[in-house]
Amino acid sequence: TIYVSALNAARGDGTIRVKWYYGTQLLSDREKGVSFKGAGATEFNISSASGFPPGDYSVEVFVNGASIGSRKFNVSK
Repeated sequence: TIYVSALNAARGDGTIRVKWYYGTQLLSDREKGVSFKGAGATEFNISSASGFPPGDYSVEVFVNGASIGSRKFNVSK
C-alpha cells in the first residue's frame, strides 16, 4: 500500500481528488468531499494484491478541480 496525505492549513470545505499514475497510465482516480474547522489532513492510498511492478510512478492532487501539485516516486525490487 502506498499513501499520500493532502494537508490544509485552515478552515474550509471542498473536494480533494487524487490521481495515481504508473508512468503515463492512470491507475486510480479518487475524490473525497471534505469540511475542516481548522488545519487537517486527508489521506488517500492505493493497494495492489500482487505488489507494484518496479518503475516510475506519480500522484497528483487536486482541490476543487485545480491541481495543487504532484510528486514522482519510484518502486524498485
